[in-house]
Amino acid sequence: MLFVRALAERLSRGRVLKRQLPARFGGAPIFVSPDAALRFWRKDLAKCDPPLFDAADELVRPGDVVWDVGANVGLFTFAAAARAGATGRVLAVEADQWLVSLLHRSACCQPASSAAVTVLSAAVSDRVGVAEFCIAKRGRCSNYLRGLGGRKPAVNGKGNG
Repeated sequence: MLFVRALAERLSRGRVLKRQLPARFGGAPIFVSPDAALRFWRKDLAKCDPPLFDAADELVRPGDVVWDVGANVGLFTFAAAARAGATGRVLAVEADQWLVSLLHRSACCQPASSAAVTVLSAAVSDRVGVAEFCIAKRGRCSNYLRGLGGRKPAVNGKGNG
């Protein structure tokens, strides 16, 4: 099974897929990559991260200003934009430049009925400082700042502390 996963990860590097937000968020297009998480090979984004979509439903109201820190490909960003509506605003904060490019592409495709989405390319930590931003070899959702708190990503299913 590890061989199949490793092969899927290798085939996912740099691949971009055009998907649609779940219908309850207007079905707008969004650009994702299985390079960020293998679950994005699924066509139905509603099944990719149900708790995240439920959080957007529960927490975001028309006119809200929402920050999505560590936006990744923007599932929460664009679901929140749909919920906040034209009078709201969404700030997507993401340090990985490649994921930032996907966020920009998706932001350009959102309907006028959604909140404006601003993409900020920055890393966020619990301290001020300069740190190395490490791009994970297995799934960009595991990117991290070396030496500024947090945990190293798991290797072969085992946490590194």
